[in-house]
Amino acid sequence: MRDISMERVNETRKNILEIIESATLTHEQKLTCLANQADSLMEVLDLPEGLDELLNVPIDRKCICDLSEGHAPMRPRYIIPDYAKFLKEGSKFLQLDPPTDLYEALNSLMIFYKHVPSVTNYPVYVGQLDELLEPYIDTVDEAQAKKMLKLFLTLGIVNSENSMGNLTKRANGLTL
Repeated sequence: MRDISMERVNETRKNILEIIESATLTHEQKLTCLANQADSLMEVLDLPEGLDELLNVPIDRKCICDLSEGHAPMRPRYIIPDYAKFLKEGSKFLQLDPPTDLYEALNSLMIFYKHVPSVTNYPVYVGQLDELLEPYIDTVDEAQAKKMLKLFLTLGIVNSENSMGNLTKRANGLTL
C-alpha cells in the first residue's frame, strides 16, 4: 500500500465531517459515503504516471471517473446470486428457512438483496422475478398478491416493466 500525504488525510477528514453534517443525505447514504471515504484512502494499485492527477481533482476538471467504485481492487463489484437456489434452500448464514408462501418469499428476497455484497449496496440483478415468485402466487388471494407485489416493486427493487419480465403475464393472469 502506498503512503498518502497528510494533506490528503485532512481533505478526507473534511469530507467525512461534511457527510456527517449533511442535511440532504439519508442515514444509509451517509453510511455509503463514509465507507467510500475510507476506501478512498486505500492506495494499493500502482497507477500509471499522471493518472492520479486526472482522478483526484475537482469534478469540474475531472476527465476520468472511477464510477465511485473505490480504490480497493478486492471489493466485490457485480455479484449475481442464484436466487432460485436461495428460495429453494434458504440461507443458513442469514438464518432464513426456505419460504412457504408469498409473504415469506418477498420478505426473504428483500433480506437477501440487502446482504448481496456490491459497491452500490444493492444487487445489480434481482433475478427473474416472474419465475422466482410464480410458485408462491397461489398462496394468497389475487387481490392480496397484487397489493404485495406492488409494494415489493415500489420499494426500489424494480422500476420498470421490462425488469419485471413476464411476472404480470404469468402470475395466474394477475395484472398489476
